[in-house]
Parts: sequence; C-alpha cells; structure tokens
Amino acid sequence: MKTNNLYLIEGAEAFSKGDFENTALENGCLVLEQSGGRRVYNGCYTTKPMRMDTFREVMVSWNADTPRGTVVEVEGRVLVDGQWSKWLSFGKWSPFLSRKSSAEDGGLAKIDADVLTVASENGAKDVQLRVYLYTDSVEVGPQVRLLGVSVRPMQWQQGEGKQVLRQLYLPAYSQLNRDPAIGQNISSPVVVTMLINRWGEDVLPEEMAHICYDNGYHGFNNWSFAVAAAGSFGYRAYACYMDLEQLRKQIYLGYSVGTCLTYTNDPQVAKEQGLPLVKGTPSTAKNHLIAVRGFCEENGVEYVIVNDSYAAGDAAAERKYQLNEFLSAWNRVAYVVHPKHKYGGFAKPERVGARLRATEQLGEYTFEMKGSEYLLKSDFLGTPEDPHGTLCFTIQDGIAYATTAHKAFRYMKVSENGGFQLPSTAMESNGKVTIYAIDGNGMMIVAERKS
Repeated sequence: MKTNNLYLIEGAEAFSKGDFENTALENGCLVLEQSGGRRVYNGCYTTKPMRMDTFREVMVSWNADTPRGTVVEVEGRVLVDGQWSKWLSFGKWSPFLSRKSSAEDGGLAKIDADVLTVASENGAKDVQLRVYLYTDSVEVGPQVRLLGVSVRPMQWQQGEGKQVLRQLYLPAYSQLNRDPAIGQNISSPVVVTMLINRWGEDVLPEEMAHICYDNGYHGFNNWSFAVAAAGSFGYRAYACYMDLEQLRKQIYLGYSVGTCLTYTNDPQVAKEQGLPLVKGTPSTAKNHLIAVRGFCEENGVEYVIVNDSYAAGDAAAERKYQLNEFLSAWNRVAYVVHPKHKYGGFAKPERVGARLRATEQLGEYTFEMKGSEYLLKSDFLGTPEDPHGTLCFTIQDGIAYATTAHKAFRYMKVSENGGFQLPSTAMESNGKVTIYAIDGNGMMIVAERKS
C-alpha cells in the first residue's frame, strides 16, 4: 500500500481548491488582493482538510517571497476524535524580521517550534492549514508559492525501493570552519547552503544561518524555517518524513537530500548512551543534519554517500556510511530542495555594497554607505546564547574556489567605534581583502580593501 504522508499545494489549480479571504492568485502564487494597484493590508487562505495515514506528528513547509515590510504566518490544526484542535502557529516568517516559533499546548494537539503533535494516542487522520499574509504598505505584498504538510504515519510500511548507484555533485562545507560563535550549532543551515549552492547560488553558511535563526527556542535548526529560507532564494523546498525508497528516488532524479541523524562513532558511547553506532562519522551528534548525495556498493556492502558538516574541514566532510548504520541513525526527517520557481526569489536576503572608511587607528575601518558612515551596533554580534550577526573577512590567495564559502574566513569583533580592526595579516597582504557583515534581518554588507 502506498504511503500517504505528504501533501504539497502549489500552482493555481491546487490553490484554487482552498478558501480565499482578501487573497487571490497571481502567476500561480497566493497573494493579497488588490484594486487599482493597491493591495489590502492582510488576508488569509485556508486549505481544505487533507486526509493522511493515521499520524501523531506533523511538519509544515512554505515557500514565500516576503519583501521588507511583509510577513507570512502558517498555522495548522488536526481533527482528533471528531473535534478540530485549535489553530497552532508555526511562526511568522520573513528573512527581514526577528523570527520566532511558538511552543503551545492546545489540548487536542500541541506545537513545539517545528512539530505539531496530536495528544491522543489514537492519533489523527485529517490536517488543515491556513496562511496569513501581511504587509505594511499597499504597494507591495508577499507571495506564497508552496504550502506543504507531512506526517509521520503511526503504522508506517516503509519501502526500501530499488537500489540506486549514483553519486551527485554537492559542495561540501564544514560547520566547524565557520563562525566559532555559532559553528557548533548550524548543521541545518549548512546543509541548506549546500543544497542551494549546488544549483549555482553562492550563499555563505553564516548568511543562511542568520536567516534560519529561531528566536523562540534560540537555535538554528528549525526545520520549517530551513526550507522557508531556501524558498526565499526562489527554490522549491519542503521538509518531510521520508523512507529509504523515497530517498533513493530523489537521488535517482538528481536531487541531494538533507537528512537528520543522531549517531556516535564510539562503541562505548553507543553502549552507555544508547546511541546508534555509525562507523566513519566524525564524532557524536544528536539531531544533526547531513546531506545525502548518492549511493554506492563496495564488496557487496551498500553505502550512503554524504556531506557531513561535523567534519574538521570541507574536504573531510565528504564521507560514506554503511546503509544499515545510516538507517539506524536517521529519524526519517528530510529536506528536499529542487531548482528555482519561475517567479521566486525576488525578495531574497539582501547584499549591500559599501566602501571602507579608515579611522585614526591603524587598521581600523568603518563602513561607508551612500556617502555616509554606517556604524555597526555594539551588540551586532549578539551573545553566544543569543547570536545576532557575523563579522568576517577573506584574503585573496590566487586560488579559484567553486564557491565563496570554500575560502578561508577569519572572524572579527565590532570595535568601540562601530567598525572593526583588521589584523596585521590582512593589512600586510598584497591580496584583496573582502569584509562581510551579516546581520540577523536579511542583510549582508560587503566591502573590499585592495592592496
């Protein structure tokens, strides 16, 4: 029997089956209604109830373009023993705001960041979504290209599918090479960065991390926010519960997949903590995202080919794990990212060019934008408990890299003058120095110092 645990709403025909309130369709996307070129300030779209295999856990995805001043918010509810639960919010979303998920117990169901859970042990079969669209200007509004819902079936007849022996190209990044203030905790945005850079994007892992950050639970691994972040660049992306057969199908079709694992490479830790033992992994990790980019077979043993960002370096991130061990560690959560939508990505996170203005102190600079000095706030970086941004630079070394993220990055702090102090290695270099200031609200400032 075919598993019924994923429902994607995209395109005019699929959206037209729902209920519109101050919303409409344009180019197959959900938008705010307008009259005479002026949009309403808010609207709502509600799907029809969706019948699934019996479940207790629900994940939701959305792909939306949200220009500054606009927001979308997706809510879900479930039908439990003939009664609908209250609507539970997955959080307001835009790259350009402080995103925050919720944790709420609604009686029949509860939500904790990115997962809605049915209270009844009998589970539920029906789920419904609604999405709110908001704008603070009648001249611009958000658009929603995709809504997705995936459930974990309580009695899941998981398929293995036919063997697929294929290896895909996927840029590999180590999260441990990134901003030391956040690097230990950004496996999810690093995987999303790999998945979109594979299609020609050139995003930095920190750039992705700060637009995935969830100010609700203060972490970077919100599954809904991760695929929404990919969607903000225009990509077709969703999170789902997936079995091996579906994973193999994605690889066969040419798409790498993000997967969530808990593992250890230490037999003693596996025994003491009850963790799955996966030989060849870098260390011990829980709810850790890695990218699957293929399958191979050696001496009659099937392997999963992966990029595991917990490795010490970019090259070391390219690994392979025995399939049976991988399956024991994988919780069946997956990220799927496909090429860009025709009308997507017009409101992606911003990159703003700036000049450098030298201060009286040797090696210290501030940014200059549109002829005026632009000073970074003293709390621009935030704290280890609540990170806000990243300040870093690269030095041109004459090597051609596949993506900017493969370069060697050095990290800085904000100076008392609202700028930054370049170290002597940068000041004495004959190569171009590029400075990046990445904030948590969808903007990265880029400036160059030439020798």
